[in-house]
Amino acid sequence: MKNKRTLIIFLVFVCMLGTFMPYSISTANAASKTSYKLNTKKIYTYTYYEPNGSKTTYTEKYVKKYKGGDLWKVSNWYEVWKEDKKGLKLGSKDPDYDAVIWDSCLSYPLKKGKKWKYDGVTFKIVSTNKTIKTKAGTFKNSIMVDIDGASTEYYVKGIGFVYSKTKSGYVKELVKLKSK
Repeated sequence: MKNKRTLIIFLVFVCMLGTFMPYSISTANAASKTSYKLNTKKIYTYTYYEPNGSKTTYTEKYVKKYKGGDLWKVSNWYEVWKEDKKGLKLGSKDPDYDAVIWDSCLSYPLKKGKKWKYDGVTFKIVSTNKTIKTKAGTFKNSIMVDIDGASTEYYVKGIGFVYSKTKSGYVKELVKLKSK
């Protein structure tokens, strides 16, 4: 009788697991598609253009989880992208030290006209459905953020940062995006 009861409990557990596992897996997949962080399954190539005509092209590759975010190798330095229910942050990490200097990128929830301040700088969401064209492709429904009236940045769900331009003419553009 005891074995039969154990078997019934086991079968109930398996049925419950079978019911909830697909939900938890699809929720995890959905969450990765709603993120504005860089996608850890991709390799990003950006070109940085200066007003004098010079340009630098570099690749960003995911390294590991770090300080609650994702550590990315960028040439000879590191970036950390961190996202939580409050928003998206970008951290600069010196390769010789463990410290990360954080900067705000997006504040959640995302709404057109939303403003916030971070370290004395005013950010404003100008659009939540802007189409932006880069050499890596055309991205619809991007988030367009004005930063203190001096620059504009664009973020795409499931991809992350794709483009920025300053009033003084500096541009950072996603030029290539490939799967690992």
